[in-house]
Order: sequence, then structure tokens, then C-alpha cells
Amino acid sequence: MGRARYSWQKVYTSALRDSDPRRLLARVEQATLALEGRAAEWGIRPGTPAELKEVRKAIAALRKLLKGKMAVRVS
Repeated sequence: MGRARYSWQKVYTSALRDSDPRRLLARVEQATLALEGRAAEWGIRPGTPAELKEVRKAIAALRKLLKGKMAVRVS
């Protein structure tokens, strides 16, 4: 992913790229807040179908990331 096209992408990308497990939860929380913020403004400033697709992919990736990291912590 090159330059962020959407306002939430920079913080989302940071969450995915951070390899420090101590910061993971905070990064995922920041990304989630950014995505929620974008969702809250959707009625005023609707996005494109492409952005909606990217938002859905981002949410799925964050869930997968958390599941994977939390499973490692439990083991």
C-alpha cells in the first residue's frame, strides 16, 4: 500500500506494520477509532464503493491480526 487514499488508512497501516506486541492493542484501537470515525461521517460525506470495500477489508484484517496475536499470548 503506497500513499494513503483515505483518512483512516495511515493509522490502519501503522497497526498492521507494528511488530512490537506490547503496542499491538493500542495500534488496533487507534485504527478501529479511525474506522469508526469514518463510518460516523459517512452520512455527511459518503465514500465510494471502493472505499467501503477497503473499510471492510481493513476491519477483517484487524480482527484476524488480533485473533492471531491473542492466540499466541494465550499459548
